[in-house]
Amino acid sequence: MTDFLLIYQGGDPKWMEKSTPEQRQATMQAWGNWFKQLEASGNLRNPGAALAPGGAVLTKNTRGIQTDTSMAEVKELIGGYSVIAAESLKGEGDAPGATAYVHYNGPTDQLATMCTGMCVLEPGATPHPPHTHPEEEFMIVASGTGVIEVDGKPTPVGPGAIMYCGSNVSHGITNTGATPMTFYWSKWTAKGFE
Repeated sequence: MTDFLLIYQGGDPKWMEKSTPEQRQATMQAWGNWFKQLEASGNLRNPGAALAPGGAVLTKNTRGIQTDTSMAEVKELIGGYSVIAAESLKGEGDAPGATAYVHYNGPTDQLATMCTGMCVLEPGATPHPPHTHPEEEFMIVASGTGVIEVDGKPTPVGPGAIMYCGSNVSHGITNTGATPMTFYWSKWTAKGFE
């Protein structure tokens, strides 16, 4: 098993003030459920910890050892960490020959929604027929060959190919090669466009 370090974005320090008690409860419930699922499946190696806003000092033999600094440039980026074993995490989706892994799904500072992840397609597989959704989307092909269709126009693709698709434009991807095809996706809706 390979362990991976998840690093959490620092987030909005005023989130507690801006959110309702119901929103805070729902967010913490979802977070707790995710950790319970990781623990029950044996994937949670180390629940980690939040980084203290003011830094933390460990003391040994009366000497202080700085373990967590309060540098603004770091604290804005990193809010905490966890360690998981990712090789046995269950992929999502029920399309035959397609296994998707969602890496992030939620809001960001500037986006109302952001979903990003990876999908592996076996030869001949597609994650779904061409479809539309309100989010804009990028797909980046990492390996394998296939066809990406955007607004009814098919384009042969291989490693390094990038697709951009606007909101509510039909698009899809199919592995037409003889080996597995891996691609990454990111789709989002900007704040004010929900």
